[in-house]
Amino acid sequence: MVWAIVFSALSFLAWNSYAQIAKIGPDEPKWGEMLTVIYDPSAPNAKFSATDRVYAIGWLYFIDRTETVWAEMRGFRNLLMHKLPIEDGLSFVSFYFITMDDWDSRAVVSKMVYRPDGVPGRGAYEQMMSSRDHDYKEMFAKEMASYPENYAAYSTKWSIETRLYDGDSLASIITQDMDKLSATVEGEPVGYLYSLSYGYLLLKQEAKSREILAKMMKQYPSSRLTARALSDYKYQAYAQRIGGEGPQVVKEWIWVTIRRYPDTRFARGMSSPLSSQEDFPLETMEAICTEWIEDESENPMPYYNLARAYKVHGKNVEEAASLIEKAIEFTHKGKLRLYEDISGSLTESLLPDGYLILAELWVIQRNYTSALSAVETAQALEKETEPESYLVEAQIWRGLSKPSRMESAYVEAWHRGSQEAKDSLEVLHQRTHGSTAGFDEYIRTVPAAGQKEKPAAPSFQVVSLDGKQFDLESLRGKVVVLNFWFIGCAPCRIEIPSLNKLVKAYEKKAVVFIAIGLNDDDAMRKFLKETEFAYHIIPNGSGVAGQFGVRAFPTHVIIDKHGLIDTRLTGGGEEIDRKLSALIERLLGT
Repeated sequence: MVWAIVFSALSFLAWNSYAQIAKIGPDEPKWGEMLTVIYDPSAPNAKFSATDRVYAIGWLYFIDRTETVWAEMRGFRNLLMHKLPIEDGLSFVSFYFITMDDWDSRAVVSKMVYRPDGVPGRGAYEQMMSSRDHDYKEMFAKEMASYPENYAAYSTKWSIETRLYDGDSLASIITQDMDKLSATVEGEPVGYLYSLSYGYLLLKQEAKSREILAKMMKQYPSSRLTARALSDYKYQAYAQRIGGEGPQVVKEWIWVTIRRYPDTRFARGMSSPLSSQEDFPLETMEAICTEWIEDESENPMPYYNLARAYKVHGKNVEEAASLIEKAIEFTHKGKLRLYEDISGSLTESLLPDGYLILAELWVIQRNYTSALSAVETAQALEKETEPESYLVEAQIWRGLSKPSRMESAYVEAWHRGSQEAKDSLEVLHQRTHGSTAGFDEYIRTVPAAGQKEKPAAPSFQVVSLDGKQFDLESLRGKVVVLNFWFIGCAPCRIEIPSLNKLVKAYEKKAVVFIAIGLNDDDAMRKFLKETEFAYHIIPNGSGVAGQFGVRAFPTHVIIDKHGLIDTRLTGGGEEIDRKLSALIERLLGT
């Protein structure tokens, strides 16, 4: 989700700056006409040439649904083009342009779609306002003037205002809007209930939000807005750390909705995280993925999800291996990018995950030779500094009765921060030496066998909010811990208390903690008035983030005393300090 937020923002900036690379015609496309999407390879800053196989990926927004379409573009004179008929009900389109191994982030085009009478379709202005902070009020007013019963547009307005206002100001705006709605709306239409549910969440009135959500479940169980409300609640429960019975109740509602409607975008979107949960019904996952595969036979995601679910439940192991092999095949061909991975970042992470799942399935079947080949491929493809593949490798060597190789795998996993690996090494040490004496020295000095060569960290020079200057060269001899984040990223905010504990634990050691933020000075200072963040805070850090190839947030990068990147972790959590601490300790000891 976090990546999706950043991606949308970057896409909008790209569209404003480089729209000449791509165009959509006609100027006011209407229902029943033909939409033409054009990519100009000769335009300044265009990434692709006329000889490249370029695909147009489109998001189509209708009154009652969203669709994703893709097609290979065809050459016409010096241009690449794609045409599609405009269906009734379409209100807004966005197109991106990719090849199977790249994307042109500067060529993003969007356009409102009109009814035959020249009025924009319902939701057109609402989509425009989603990424136009400067005139969102004007877009909102136009949407409500054209479609006064599009009450769901209030939720879009409020989501923008959460970026622009905070505290009492935001609460006052939402409360006034909700009072206005309650005084004018007749009955309980689903859009009205949806905005109320979302508004109460933003006001931190969880019980009222859930009460409205219960009405939606009863009156509009199949509505896409009910599904959106469930998703909103799930995200806000995480972002606000909502306690009590609410999150569990809504979790059950989500599962009920998925079981009832397994063929929806909502069910498919939820299936990835649910595929790893042992308590989620396997038959429901089978229903989601089976129909999904029938609809999109070359989309790797349903194959991944069903294979992972089978592994977690310990069922249909051979079928799971076949599914994951298909998922890997389609991912290698770049197929995932045609469905939901425009930038390619998800493809990069899913490939090693797929090989690791395959290795685990082979271990279950005691086919250790195949498992070893799969896990080695996973390790070769990994860009993150995670220990899981080496823990699986240790299992393989255990199965092959190779204790020294098993120990080496555990050592590498320990170097990547695994407490499980350290505990296993301590058991091995005790078996070998009859006691744990000398283990601390062993674990501090033992090298990792076959460790990959570390890349040099990109050179950077930054200035913190309090005026301190940092450049990588002057930090040699110290461990440098970077956190890439932005204010609107809920996982980034949630882990801040844990990161503060980390700074305090190492305040007298040779460790420097630097937070590279995407927001500007004013936004950072405003945020830090209410939230303590003990790192050195760097605003306007998108350039540094680009140097380090950061595309998902939060991302943590640890640089060793010699200026080499030792660790790269995407994602955090409330206990991220424990994972980072183990990695820092190892580097301080070398």
